[in-house]
Amino acid sequence: MLKKVLVLVLSVLLICSALPVTVFAESEEKCGDNLVWSIDSETETLTISGSGDMYDYGSRNEPRRAPWISYDGDIKHIIISEGVTSVGNDAFFTLYPETVSLPDTLVRIGEYSFACSGLIKLKIPASVEVIEEGAFDSSDSLTEVCFETGRLKSIGKYAFGHCLKLETIILPQSDVEIGYGAFYKTDVKTLDIPKGITAIGKSAFKSCEALTRVTLPEGLTEIEDGAFSFCSSLASIEFPDTLSVIGDKAFACCSLITTVKLPDSIISIGEEAFSLTSVTEAVFGKSIKKIGANVFYATNLSAVFLPPSAEQTYGAFANSAGRVITVYGVPGSMAEYTGGDNFIPLNLPAAERIGITEITLASYDGLEYSTDGQSWQSSPVFSGLKPDTEYTFYQRYATTETAAASPSTTPTVIKTHAGELAGEDYWEYDSITETLTVCGNTFLNDYASDYYAQGWSDFKTQIKRLKIINADGKIGSYAFSKLTSLKEVTICEGITAIGDSAFRNSVSLENITLPRSVKEIGDCSFLNSGLTGVVNLSGASAIGDKAFMNTSLTEACFSKNTVYLGFDAFAGTKLQKAVFAGNAEFIAKTAFGDNAQTVIYCYKGAGAESYAAENGMSYRYFGDLDSDGSFTATDLSLLKRLLLNSDSAFDTTASDVNADSRVDILDLVRLKKLAAKA
Repeated sequence: MLKKVLVLVLSVLLICSALPVTVFAESEEKCGDNLVWSIDSETETLTISGSGDMYDYGSRNEPRRAPWISYDGDIKHIIISEGVTSVGNDAFFTLYPETVSLPDTLVRIGEYSFACSGLIKLKIPASVEVIEEGAFDSSDSLTEVCFETGRLKSIGKYAFGHCLKLETIILPQSDVEIGYGAFYKTDVKTLDIPKGITAIGKSAFKSCEALTRVTLPEGLTEIEDGAFSFCSSLASIEFPDTLSVIGDKAFACCSLITTVKLPDSIISIGEEAFSLTSVTEAVFGKSIKKIGANVFYATNLSAVFLPPSAEQTYGAFANSAGRVITVYGVPGSMAEYTGGDNFIPLNLPAAERIGITEITLASYDGLEYSTDGQSWQSSPVFSGLKPDTEYTFYQRYATTETAAASPSTTPTVIKTHAGELAGEDYWEYDSITETLTVCGNTFLNDYASDYYAQGWSDFKTQIKRLKIINADGKIGSYAFSKLTSLKEVTICEGITAIGDSAFRNSVSLENITLPRSVKEIGDCSFLNSGLTGVVNLSGASAIGDKAFMNTSLTEACFSKNTVYLGFDAFAGTKLQKAVFAGNAEFIAKTAFGDNAQTVIYCYKGAGAESYAAENGMSYRYFGDLDSDGSFTATDLSLLKRLLLNSDSAFDTTASDVNADSRVDILDLVRLKKLAAKA
């Protein structure tokens, strides 16, 4: 009986041994449509070979799991062969490999693919374009990662977050998007951001507590929210001249930072950007516009100079209990509003006299002056300078027995004259003739307000004549505003635009001749000036809002190219005639205010006619001399009389049939054509 049982057992074993054993194993070897995997147990190496993408795998709660998961603990090395183009999501999440070899064909590294690995050093090949969220998160043995410069576009959220021993990060020289918390809480000590990277993402290096030095490249434009927050060993930071935005809490809780010096390129600083630091000194660039609330909250900052460029500063200098930040700045600018009771006026440096080897700054009681913001002198005279050379000037309130020196102003650049000034950019005020001459474009830049920002601000009440010579382009905003004695202006051909508020509040200016090169008149450019009589806008295509508001003009002649006439442009004037030589595309409803006496002259069917009809204004056609709304033999007869006898009894504006600012035989020819069509 026993023999029969043994025979039966042996028979079953023989049958089983004859069955194929690779059916299930073959399906297990596949990890992509064209990829297979294998394990060498002796070398503890997992090899992925083939071509194309690897499958994505889910978390341990999802049905698809990596086929090598059962070898957890037996795999120390991973080789991904040439031809493989992606590493799937969660592919090696449960493993703890010490090394990985990535091929030059790899394009994508998926989400959490190597999270919690035992990798020590890592090289990302140039072929990789995307490293997704959490790809190497919490790899607590990783000490070095090197990115070859190539096609990398993005490093995902927490891609290297929580890599607590990661000391060396070598980023590629390309414009890579660094995602939220990409290197959060790593052990990096020094960081060189290479050229090519234009933005540092939100919380990208947050809580890197060992970080002592960061080098930021030219070309970087934005440091996003929280990018370097809680970097408690970071003591200083230098910003490139290309940086324009610093985000909310970007350097919050960097407790060793004591000085913040921002370049002129900075436009916006976010809320609490430098809060809970040790900042005692903050210097703003001259282009700053927006400063977020509590930007220096709970710091040791006691005073700051706020440039006149600032526009949005609500709550910016609120500080913790017991600390007050004094705001210095140009009177009438946002600094005065922001500082409130803690505002102290401090004007920007301005030249009183410019020579070939000497510059004299306008002097004020209690001030001292500098060319570098470090060495200071009580005299406003700087001599022994080089001709035709730009110099930078600062000023501040000097130290007294009861108070320390104030913060310095933002810098002003002033250039010495060259030779006899011929052909060089300069400005000069002649007190004998009371004439301001501005040569070239250097001093025709935009100014933030009409309060002392211009170099000639000390002569505002004395200048009676202005000459702009050898210049082209734009007369800057506020450049000649509030010159209360200005009567005569000469502007050279080549000037193409009059900036916003350029001659605003120049109350003695009675007339101005604009060259035909001027195409644009800015908002409020002559607001509240003393202009009277006729203004000829013969070249202008756009006239801004309130451009001539509250003047005493009686007539305005618009170009054939005028396409825009802004809101309230001539409101509050004495305008009797508005002459449109072309078909203006847009005339604001309030362009002429409530001037019921204004008559619009235009071609029949032009946009100005429709505008007048819609707004209840009087209008006349060019060529309609008898004001009957049509072109007839009567109009021809009247125009002939005018040409033969120079009869001034006729309306010369209506008689200018071709709207070329003169009445001649060409008008008669055109009127004959109009009458023939009627």
